[in-house]
Amino acid sequence: MPRARLYRTYTFNGQSPTIGELLELMKLSRASFKDIHNMSGVSVSGLYDWKSGRVSYPTEPTMRAVARAMGFDFKLVRSNELGDNRQELNEITEVRLNEQGKRHGKIQKKQKSRKSQ
Repeated sequence: MPRARLYRTYTFNGQSPTIGELLELMKLSRASFKDIHNMSGVSVSGLYDWKSGRVSYPTEPTMRAVARAMGFDFKLVRSNELGDNRQELNEITEVRLNEQGKRHGKIQKKQKSRKSQ
């Protein structure tokens, strides 16, 4: 089985933690794998593979389908765990915004010079 690449800001060993969260939601909702299959289209055998650990990294559309079948959706939220990365991200964003501003200024100068010709 291919091993997922570990990133500096997202590391885990074994199965994706999202699978654990979805399996816990299934348990709390008392929905069977057949119920989830009927509502989401995700195969029953695929869900059993999650539970057994045979599947460690399901695709995002598959996870979203299961979540939506239970009335949940994925949403990005700002993490407090970023720590030093937040400063790095702010610096990158500032540099990119400055670059975009410079390019925008050059485009405006070209447009003005064309209009004056």
